[in-house]
This record gives sequence, C-alpha cells and structure tokens, in this order.
Amino acid sequence: MNRPLHVFAVAEANLVMVAPGFLVHYARTPDLGASLPLSNWMRLLTGGTVVQPALQASQAERENEMVGSPALIIPEFPLTDQKPFFKRLMKRVRFLASEALTAQGARTERQRRDVLATKAEVFKTLDKIAEEKGCSILVQLMCHYVRALLRTDESVSPALQQKIRNLQHLELLLPYATDIPNPESLDSDEWQSIYETVVSGFPGNGGALRQTLSEWHEFLHRYYGMPRIPMEEGSGYGVDAAILTPLEYHRAKSFLLARADDELAGIQLALLIMGFRCGLRRTECWARQYGDFHGLGDPTVNDPELLVRPTKIAGVKSDAAIRRLPLRLLLTGDELEWLTGFVNGRKLRRANDEARDALFEDPVSGTFRIQEKWAFDGLTALLRSVSGDENIRFHHLRHSFATLTLLRLLERKPFDLLPETWVRSNDVELMPAVHGSGNTVNAGVANAWRPLSQLAQWMGHSSERVTLKSYTHLLDLALRQYLLSDDRSYTIAQQQALLDKTSGALERFRHRSQLKDRVTPGIILAAVARIPAKGLMALPKISDKKKELPPVVNRVAEDINPLLPYRVSCQVFIRTQAQLHEPLPVALEKTAAQLDLDLPIVQQWYERSALLMNSSTGMTGTPSPTRKLGIRLSFSLRPKSELANTELYKAFTLIFRAPELPTYISPPQSKSAFQECMQFFKWLSDWMAEDPESGRRALIAAAESVQRSKAPLRPLGRSRQIAFMALMKKFRLGARATITLTVKEENRKAALKFWGQSLGVAQNAIIIRPAEDIRIPKHGNVSFDWKAPHKLGKYLWPTIRFVVFTGCVLYDAVPESFRDGSFDADTLDDESEKGAVPG
Repeated sequence: MNRPLHVFAVAEANLVMVAPGFLVHYARTPDLGASLPLSNWMRLLTGGTVVQPALQASQAERENEMVGSPALIIPEFPLTDQKPFFKRLMKRVRFLASEALTAQGARTERQRRDVLATKAEVFKTLDKIAEEKGCSILVQLMCHYVRALLRTDESVSPALQQKIRNLQHLELLLPYATDIPNPESLDSDEWQSIYETVVSGFPGNGGALRQTLSEWHEFLHRYYGMPRIPMEEGSGYGVDAAILTPLEYHRAKSFLLARADDELAGIQLALLIMGFRCGLRRTECWARQYGDFHGLGDPTVNDPELLVRPTKIAGVKSDAAIRRLPLRLLLTGDELEWLTGFVNGRKLRRANDEARDALFEDPVSGTFRIQEKWAFDGLTALLRSVSGDENIRFHHLRHSFATLTLLRLLERKPFDLLPETWVRSNDVELMPAVHGSGNTVNAGVANAWRPLSQLAQWMGHSSERVTLKSYTHLLDLALRQYLLSDDRSYTIAQQQALLDKTSGALERFRHRSQLKDRVTPGIILAAVARIPAKGLMALPKISDKKKELPPVVNRVAEDINPLLPYRVSCQVFIRTQAQLHEPLPVALEKTAAQLDLDLPIVQQWYERSALLMNSSTGMTGTPSPTRKLGIRLSFSLRPKSELANTELYKAFTLIFRAPELPTYISPPQSKSAFQECMQFFKWLSDWMAEDPESGRRALIAAAESVQRSKAPLRPLGRSRQIAFMALMKKFRLGARATITLTVKEENRKAALKFWGQSLGVAQNAIIIRPAEDIRIPKHGNVSFDWKAPHKLGKYLWPTIRFVVFTGCVLYDAVPESFRDGSFDADTLDDESEKGAVPG
C-alpha cells in the first residue's frame, strides 16, 4: 500500500551510506551545485566545440527595460577630480534622508510636504551635477542611480534611508572614472575585477559594501544593458555555471606554448595556468610577485607553493583569500617545469633581486609595458575561440578549477569519477596524475575525509557552502558515479539500518539467506532482501571509517570548524529535550550522523564540554560572605537555575542570539568580536602545530583562571600567570596588558628581572607597588589588567572564554583537577617558588 514510500526510504538510506555527506546534502537541497548548461555538457562529453553565440536575451531585455534611461554626456579628457561632484551629491541626499527621518513619526501633512519638496530639490541638484562640465560618466551614472532609487519610494522609508547611507561606499569606485569612457567600455570580467579590488581594500566585513555594489550593478544592467555579474557572497543574481573542459584548456595552452617566445603569449600562458590549475581570480593573478612563488626552482624545496596574499598592486577579497597552493599537486609536470622557467627567466633579466617586484612588470624598466587589459582581452578571445562559447570569461577558469579538483579529491581510484578521456588523450596529460585525497594527505596539505573543506581552503572561501553553491557544477555526475558503483558493500550495522531489522532479526535473516561474510556486497544483499514493512524512521550515517583522534590530540586538522563542538552540544540539547526526549547515547549518535563526524570524537567533545561547564573549586569548609563553596570556578556566568531553563530562539545563528547551553558557553554576540574569535582559533591552531605541550599548558592555565561571578580570567600562581601571558601573546594581546608587581623593596631588582624574562616583557613596562604584607614571596606577586581592542570592546572576555573553552575541548586540555573536583584556586597565592620558570 505504501510500497513507493518504502522504496524511497530505502533509496535515501542507500544514498546516505554510499555517498559523502555533502553530496547527500546536495541531493536534498535544490539551490546547491548548479549544473552545466547543455552546450557545456556536450563539449565536455564529446570533446568537440559547440558554438554558443552571445546571449541575445539581454538585448531584448535591454530594449524593454532601458525605456526612459537618462542620456549620458561624454566629458572632455583628461578628467578633473571627481570627488567634489560626489560630495555635493551625497550632501543633498543625506539632507533628504535626515529630513525624512525627522518627519517619520510626524502627524502633520506639512512635514510630509516638506519631504516631497526637498526630494524635488534633490532631483534638480542631480540634473545640475550630471550636466556640469568635467563630470565623468561614472558620476553621471551615480546621479541617475540615486534618481532611480528615490523614485521607488515616495515617502523615503527607513529602508531607503539605509540605502542612502550605504551610497557612501560608491566613492570607492571614483578612482576608476577614467576607465569608463562609456557604459559599455568594460566587459564582465573587468567589472568583476574592479569590484573585487574595491572589496579587497575595504577595512572590515564588507557585507554592506557588497550589497551596495550588487544593487548598483543591477541598476546598470536594467537601465544600460551591462552584463550581470554573480556575486560570490551576498544576494547575487544566480550562478554563472560554465567551465572550460580539460581538452579545451590543452588547446589554448598548446596555442600559447607555440608562441611562448612572444612576451605577451608567455604572460597569457602564465595567467591561464594560474586560473585553470590554481583557481586564482583575475586580480589575484595580475598582482603576483616573485616572492609569492615559494621554492619554485629551488632544488632544496620538494613542494613549491604559490602564495596568495596582499601585494602593493592589489589586496585580497577577505582574510580567507590568503592561502597557499601546492603547485606540485595542482600542476602537471610539464606545466611546473614551464612555470619555473618563466618565473626564473624573468628574474634573471632584472637589475635587482627584489621579491616584492610584480611578476608581470617589465623586468628591465620596472613598469607595466603590457597592460592588464591587453593580456586578459587577448586571453578571453582565445578561450572563446577554443570553446566556441562567446559568453566564456576568465572567471570561468576558477569555476573549472573548483569543479574538476573536487572530483579529483573524491576519487578513490584512477578514473573513478573523472573519465580517462578527461585525464589523458593520445598520450597527452590533460590533468595531473594525482587522484584521491590520500596523496594530498601525504603532502601535508589536506585531510583525507574533508575534500570539500580542502577545496574551499584552496579557493580562498570562508565557507564551504560558497564553494558548493557557486563553483562546483559536476556534483550530479559525482553522485551518479557513487550510486552506480558495483563494488559497494555493507557492514552489519549498515545492513541493520537499511533493512530496518533488530540485531537478532538480522542474524536470523542472514542465516536463512546463507550470508556468511560480515561485510556483504550490495548486489548479493539486493538479491535476497525484501522491502521493509515499515519505512525507515531515521537515516543512518555511514561513511568511510576515519581515524579516531588519540586521547591527547597533537593537533586538530585546520579544516575542522572550531564551532563544531558548540554545534554538537546544541544538537544533543535539542534531541534530549521534551519534544524528542532521546536518551543521551542515541542523541550523540544521531548528532554525529547529522554533522558527518565520527561518534568517538563527538562523545569526547561532549564529555569534555560537560566537565568544563560543571567544574567548580571543590573547596570545603565553612562558607562565609567572601567564601562560597564549589561555585567560584565556572565558565558560565549564568546562575545554575537558569541553565536548566535554556531556550533555543527560533531564529538564532552561530553568532547572534546563540544560547548558552548546559554543556557549552555561547559564542561572542558581536560580529566583529566573532571575527576576532575565529582569528584567535587560527593562531591557536598554528601554536598547537608548533608546540602542542606549551599550548595545552596555556589552555589548562586559562581554564583554571575563570571566575564564577566576573568575566575576566584571573590567573593565580606564577606558572599559570606565565602560561596565560604566553596564550594572550599568541592572540596578539600581550601589549595590551598593564602588569603590576607587588614586591618588597630589597627584592625589587631580582623580581623585575625574573618577571621580565618569564613574561617576555621589558622591565620598565612593569609597574612596581611596594609590598605591605610580610608574607609576599621573594619574587613578589603579579596582577594583570587588560585593555580591550576596539574590535572586541566589552566582548573581550566572552571571546577569550569561548576560545579557551573550545580549545580545551578540541585539544583535550581539560585540567585533571576538574575531573575529580580537587582544584582550589585559593591555594595558589602561596605557590612555592619551585618550578616557577618561564613557560
């Protein structure tokens, strides 16, 4: 009766068992992994060229939407300074916004009429600015954009007022006024290059800037027919799914190799390799310097790398865009050899050996004799010629890199996902021979069971979702290959979940079916199995067995999200509440399946976080107003009675309104503080890789320094103070400490020397306070007072507490005294001087 539903349930369970977690997520989510258009598929599968003319729909759309588009006046060159025009524009528009804000709650009709009158004056000012001599095309477009915005909202609502305030971001486009002699002078790649350069040089998050640029470009598209540009982050207007096939890349490369003696062709070949093989953006390619090719051509370096980082030519789009790319893994042998010769050949022609010189500058004159536009225009024309697609752009090479590299990382054996014709043709190597993630692990650059995270790191994305949603276009092919693989086998646990049988029932079924091997091939199981009478209530999490982390973790892989332990506690809390009321072991198991983690790791994280949240001083004796038993030491600043009543808001994220759980403290509730928090995790991870013992010692000292009623961490005892200062210096906060030393006058010199060396600070930076208590030890007592950076402000200590808490969970740095409740912070003041040496 419900047979089709049962079939679907079995099919979905099978999908979860055979495919990686993100492919299952792709199958369930419609907006992930946009597939290639039909013409691109035909080129990829046949190896031929399918002529794809330029999109004509945009012309018809332009005819319909450009009705009434304001005319533009071509100015005389050279242009004058455009900032005065822009400032006058913004002054009038801001005045309108402030007047609208004042009249927002007004009940009189007069004030509303005043707003409309001011709006009419703004229109006149916009016309006057646009018609003035020397006003560039870009500023004229901005005037017409403001006019279009004001026409959409007669009353100048709060939403429009916010857009008016964000218009200030358009000032960053003014340096490019000379590059826009008319609206159609720039193609899609050039517009995208300008926007990426503007975003990369913007201090701060840049979310409002990206949104403003997105809305501005949509105006250009609708009114002046500019091609749309999908934004990687932000609202965007769809994914531009297109790739250059390996065979087409080989054709373009062969064409340029035959002309490599020509300087322009050599530059274009280097750009082609960096775009297709390394996934660099256009601005990232052109901004590379000699020093960015680390170890290239050096016989002592086995694994040369390409460093993507800010340079004097251009910045980077975000902090995540700073990355290292392993050239030996990503390039073929002949490409690595050619690139080595190209870079070193240009080096030898230079008068000096300056690593910060731009690669594409003329080695003799030090100027860009070949302009960026010339190089990329010619290369784009070549790409369109070899592919037959008139819409392909340089940015599509980045899509090609992401799409093909993900398949390489997922492969378990040669030609498992990438057909042999894509890898080599007529003994020509089209793709690097490396397949699968095992080789990348051996090279020390990846984690075997995190291919998507590794790809996102190579792409310079802060989120795997951006990579999955906008850049990977062959997930349907990968999913098909996984589902059609004929060597699939199931363990006992997998068979039990798939057939919906208890352990005893499965054993009886296997005995009747004469199944002897514990791991049974799927084709044998399908021949004897029946569809279960009930649908599958829960999907099992099955994946390749991953190595369990040792009890003392030397290092957590860089691609593990530091927020995962919090998400574990959050999911377990949800599952153990009244609505589901699952037992803790079941909740942990389902959480591991949901987050695609190993169950032992989830169990360890949950146990450590529970120990930290429930820790106390373990003090005994008679309580007093200044001495409360067992509650001084706790990461939570909430009363225990409130922790029992934790509620999950309907619309919380991992930043805003994220609740404090009975087993985990909440992340810092500020966007800038959260960004600093993630940077602290990166520095902590680097430290744990270099010196795990010192890192764990500092985390333990910080965990033992929390106060129950106050947010600041207060380390007591010399060894803890030294270790805690080492941790804060790793977070780049050491210079923000005011250090006060209480010491007897006769011991002052020795104490200053001891603490200066132990804390790694100058002696004259330590404030001396004479000791009045005769029990002060020889080297005195030290106290810290910390000044918060402006990005953290009042969130300094919530951020530090969250980083320390999560570090203790990830790196198994829970103090032993927390486990038995023997820790007593009050006994640390009189710690003996034995062992008090620099940490």
